[in-house]
Amino acid sequence: MEYPRRSRSFKVMCGGPLACFTRPEFKVERISYEVPTPSALAGFLKCIYWKPAFQYVIDKIVVFNPIRTMCVKRNELKNKIPCSKVYKAISGKNVDLHVYTEKDTERAQRTTTFLKDVLYGIEFHLEMSGCMAFHPGEGIPKHTDILMRRFDCGRVFREPYFGLSECLADYWEIVPEFPLADVDASLRGTRVPGSMLYGLDFAVKAPAVDSYESWVDTVWSDEASAVYYNPVMVDGVIDVAKWRPEF
Repeated sequence: MEYPRRSRSFKVMCGGPLACFTRPEFKVERISYEVPTPSALAGFLKCIYWKPAFQYVIDKIVVFNPIRTMCVKRNELKNKIPCSKVYKAISGKNVDLHVYTEKDTERAQRTTTFLKDVLYGIEFHLEMSGCMAFHPGEGIPKHTDILMRRFDCGRVFREPYFGLSECLADYWEIVPEFPLADVDASLRGTRVPGSMLYGLDFAVKAPAVDSYESWVDTVWSDEASAVYYNPVMVDGVIDVAKWRPEF
């Protein structure tokens, strides 16, 4: 049976007290973009449901609340326990697996610029990825049904978050239409967020042949290149499909 390669469009409203969509050009301090990146919102949806057989494609982003920021400075660890020590401990050797936070060499102050009180609308669809879609019935209708059930029941793989895992969402639901009249007045008109990260283009995306053997035998790599795009926000709405780069 031939299944469609693309699903219908879905609209999701989601919000939370904090968000941080980190700008990659800042090496030390975490500073958020003014608006979400498509890859961050795809990660948000993957917390609810995801399989290798499909991928989320973000079509529109709606920003409802005014863009407000908050800076937090805190002590963070500079180092972590080396894997070599963990392996030695597993093998029965007596090693110290502690990180001593009272040492100045283990601590560093970092500032994070968060977005406050965010409320977003996400319009997206599902597309088959060509990875591990070789099981009978492994098609878009199956994944669409599962996604809808998980939204209805409130089930998640992990708590959905906005950019950083500590920026947890407290609200998400599928809606028939976005309440565009609720977009804050400060977001009316045209706004150019500038060059933004769209996603990562991985060197190895899928096996040449979609089969169990090909999936297992493929040599996967973390090598990837960053892909950027230049969106325009009109009355709080970013038409991602219009500005989407090809890669």
